[in-house]
Amino acid sequence: QNTDNVTRFYVVSDGEPSLEASDCTTFTATGSASALPDMLKELDAQGMTLVSIHDRPAKTKLGQYVYVVECSGGGQDDCEEIAEKCKDFTIRYLGSYPVLEIKKCTTFTCK
Repeated sequence: QNTDNVTRFYVVSDGEPSLEASDCTTFTATGSASALPDMLKELDAQGMTLVSIHDRPAKTKLGQYVYVVECSGGGQDDCEEIAEKCKDFTIRYLGSYPVLEIKKCTTFTCK
């Protein structure tokens, strides 16, 4: 059994996202795959560490993707700075939140 497996849950709401920097920040970046390395360099320049990145076709034109980027550290100000420097992407800040660590998982049986 792999004890390193992790499941991530995103809670989406209609409310305003937290503007404070926190443990984890999530944003979307819409643009071309060829511009992705520049955005990742800027992420590093802002002191943010990439945790995960997921891509989906933007369905607007060939080669355009929507990237869901999750990184440790940062906040809205950092995302605005990335958007300012990475003109090839449209950045949408989704929010910052603390990471909840679950120390021990148990197995549940449904009857």
